Amino acid sequence: MAEPETTNWKLYTPGEVAKILKVTRRTVYRWIEAGILEAARIDGVYRITEEGINNILKKGGKGK
Repeated sequence: MAEPETTNWKLYTPGEVAKILKVTRRTVYRWIEAGILEAARIDGVYRITEEGINNILKKGGKGK
């Protein structure tokens, strides 16, 4: 039987994303609430994928 594919997803906290993007944590939360930055709630806290960070970089943080 074949092994299922595994994905090594790196999930970031809003604080980590804020440091990476050089914005405040509040800005990250505003982007999440506005739908600009995709995030998932895991155990009651937001987590953001590297793809989500890359998407916000492509948009220039403005949700364009």
